[in-house]
Amino acid sequence: MQKCWKIVQTFQGLTEDTDISTLLKACQQIANKDDNGSRLPERNLRIYVCEPETNIPSISLKDDEDTKCELQKITPTVYYKDLKTVQRELLLYAQYKDKKKEFTIKSNVLVFVVPTRRFTQNQVMAEGVIVNHLLDGVKDVDTLKFATNAQKDIGSVIEKGLERSEQELKKKIQQFETTEINLSSVLRNIYIFFFSNNNKNKVLQHLLLRKWKLNYSKKNGGSATSVGQWSSWKWFEVISYIFEQYQGNLPSVINEMLLKDIRSYLNKKHSKWDLFFLTPCLNYLSLSPTNNTSGIKLSQRFEKSECPEWKEDGLDKKLISVLKTDLRIRKLEVIVLKYSEEYIIDLLVVQKDKKLSQSILEFLLLQDKDVWDHVCSNRAEKCWEVMFIVFQADFEQWSQYFEQLNKLRIFEGGGTGSSFLNQFQTNTDFIELVKSSEKFLAFLAFMQQQKMM
Repeated sequence: MQKCWKIVQTFQGLTEDTDISTLLKACQQIANKDDNGSRLPERNLRIYVCEPETNIPSISLKDDEDTKCELQKITPTVYYKDLKTVQRELLLYAQYKDKKKEFTIKSNVLVFVVPTRRFTQNQVMAEGVIVNHLLDGVKDVDTLKFATNAQKDIGSVIEKGLERSEQELKKKIQQFETTEINLSSVLRNIYIFFFSNNNKNKVLQHLLLRKWKLNYSKKNGGSATSVGQWSSWKWFEVISYIFEQYQGNLPSVINEMLLKDIRSYLNKKHSKWDLFFLTPCLNYLSLSPTNNTSGIKLSQRFEKSECPEWKEDGLDKKLISVLKTDLRIRKLEVIVLKYSEEYIIDLLVVQKDKKLSQSILEFLLLQDKDVWDHVCSNRAEKCWEVMFIVFQADFEQWSQYFEQLNKLRIFEGGGTGSSFLNQFQTNTDFIELVKSSEKFLAFLAFMQQQKMM
């Protein structure tokens, strides 16, 4: 009513020299504001038309041929049009060859599908085309939000589209999940992999697809596991990409998607390896004060989990990439920190791989004392076991390792340092190893320095 009164006042204020277009423009400006005079919110609107090419209509937002919108072709039976910064409720006119039809598009609608007039085999496939078009259009956070919000507008279309395209989408998911990354330069190659021409937007697209499949699976009585799950390593790859992209500015839409999915994933029983790979993921998803992974007790899960032997080439590069990424993520404002280095010792003890233990130890020796406090926390005996494995691999390096441990003040006070020094005196296997080494006299000097002789 207030808008009508303003329009009347505007009309009364016109002079004879003012043309009708000026009035219409003024009326439009009034209509585009709310009752308090503020401008109505704008939105992007996408319209899909599903008709055979021989019957494709023209569409317009006014009952006027001169204002028709040109449709863009996806397939011979599916077309679309993106309209920028539209406001309020709209009237859409579709001019077919034989008649004109009118449709109302409400003010909160972002995606509208013009109802088909006839059901043909080609039109039955339209839902699958629309689902793939929405997925392929996800290129950044804004397009991800747009496609995510489309579910409230065309939920039934998306649900049917997922069914129609089940085999095609399954191949996409499998290809994404099984793609391996060359880890010769870990973080750099993760970045290059996801930003190559073919894979640039795959992560965000697969996040959206998993969200849709998860929602409709639950709606139809299925469980989260029926959707299929990433491996723990794939989770790490995905989080690594997102971290490189957004650093400490993780978009809420992505955070919510990942949190929902990772909680579902953790409902299953996992090995210590899985939980180790997930540690940086859980830290990165703990940036939000209100929506984070603080309720996930990783240490308790880790203690209760099994740790089978893992046979794979290049495992040291994988483990170091997890440690590196976790350390970088922890420099952000993580709400509840979890420490990947606390768990690495358990994995090395199981593997009993001399080269692997040596590679990981050399990386850890480059870190600060805080990291080593977590490495050794409540794990003195296991730390010694790994250290002995490394000594067996190359005892000639013992002085280099101990020099660094001294810099880290590991031998000061009690705890792990005392445990190590005690093993040097009493462990018969270690004593035999020292006796057979050319560095025997140098090691004795070290022991004297530590006041143990």
